[in-house]
Amino acid sequence: MDREALIQEMMRRGHTRSSAEGAIAGRGSDGLSYYWNEYMGGGSSGVDPNAAAEQLKQELAAVISEIDEKLSAIPLALTDEELDTFLQKAIEQVKPYYEKKRAEIEKSIETGKIRSAEDVLAIIRKVRDEATALLSKYDIEKAETEEQLADTLAEITSRTKEELDFKKNDFKTRIDNAKQGLVQKQTLTSGIGQKELKDIRERQAMEEAEISRAAGYQTGEAERKAKFDLQTIALARKSVEDERLRQLGTPEQEAATTASALQTAGLSSLGALPSEEQMALSRAQNPYTAYKPEALTDLTEEQKRAVESRKLELQADELAIRQAQYEPQKRKILAEQAKEHANLSDYIYGSYSAAI
Repeated sequence: MDREALIQEMMRRGHTRSSAEGAIAGRGSDGLSYYWNEYMGGGSSGVDPNAAAEQLKQELAAVISEIDEKLSAIPLALTDEELDTFLQKAIEQVKPYYEKKRAEIEKSIETGKIRSAEDVLAIIRKVRDEATALLSKYDIEKAETEEQLADTLAEITSRTKEELDFKKNDFKTRIDNAKQGLVQKQTLTSGIGQKELKDIRERQAMEEAEISRAAGYQTGEAERKAKFDLQTIALARKSVEDERLRQLGTPEQEAATTASALQTAGLSSLGALPSEEQMALSRAQNPYTAYKPEALTDLTEEQKRAVESRKLELQADELAIRQAQYEPQKRKILAEQAKEHANLSDYIYGSYSAAI
């Protein structure tokens, strides 16, 4: 005999579960068989207890199936369409911040490029100006050296000519005086007279040669000094040109670098570049956070993570709302079913509600 089936039958006929259980217990050990015979027909009525129990189970199964169907109609899980909707909402909610951040980074990178181009142009300008100033200085020194050499040589030549002319006049006078003396002594044409005149002329030649040698030495010294100075200037010029080549490259490379930097900086020529003082002031008045180009890639990855995180938050909020709404709806459905099937109400609440 199925005790639960008996209790359900007694409840169907007006008992509550507690009154049915109390009645069975009040009859003692034969309470179950007594009320079974009374409510279920016993063996003499021809009612099969197992069939009655099976009928009760089928009735209960139908009620449970109906409850399952109604509870299943309450949406708890999210559909693919809803998941896509939450994804789009997350994208839209996250988008403004990252668009602003992206614009900031792009502007920073562009500012960095412009300032780097300005720095390159400033270096080119500085090297050019320094090289031009030094080369001009050496050109002037070269011209001065060459002019000084010309003046020195002219002075030596002039002085030498004056000294030679003086010597020639001096010895002419000497010779003339010697001739007059020899005429008076009547020895002009004698061997003694001719020897005396020869000695005077030899001394003249020796002194004139000494003047020429001194002038030649002075000329050589002046030329050697000028040559040394010019070689020094030439080496200095080469050093300047080599340093310019080291810093700026060949003229073709320098021109290409200048053109590229001018384009990046948005300038028409190197002359349009502000002074270093003006650039320093402008940069102090307009500070910025420097970003490398890979910052944009990092930002894209960060945005993806932010979208996914926000999508999960939205989904969790929606599921929490649905779960909160599900509980009272479940209780309402169970209450309605219990009222509709009064004879099974205790079982519905006692068994099914606890199970789900």
